[in-house]
Amino acid sequence: MSDVKTLVIDEKDVSGRAGQTILEVAKENGIDIPTLCHLDGLGDVGACRLCLVEIKGSNKLLPACVATIEEGMEVSTATERLRNCSSPSATTSVQCAWPTATANCRRWDRSRA
Repeated sequence: MSDVKTLVIDEKDVSGRAGQTILEVAKENGIDIPTLCHLDGLGDVGACRLCLVEIKGSNKLLPACVATIEEGMEVSTATERLRNCSSPSATTSVQCAWPTATANCRRWDRSRA
């Protein structure tokens, strides 16, 4: 069994190592997925839900910071379903509420795609 997994993120063919998260692979390939609670060096919990992505064949939206990649996975970061997501933290103009995380926060509008 190979440690390298190939997948598609926003119609871009990418690859990553088994055990990597969607967020990690996206970053390595220049694909921006906004985050709020993700802080380098700390464990992710997916609590803010800002990094939600849609995976083809799944009925759930998943946080990219904790969802691990799988062979053949097709991931979308800006779909109609995500734009209509009712999660308060996934709405436009999310601003950071925690001063210690300010450097990691930014506004994001899912309608950008």
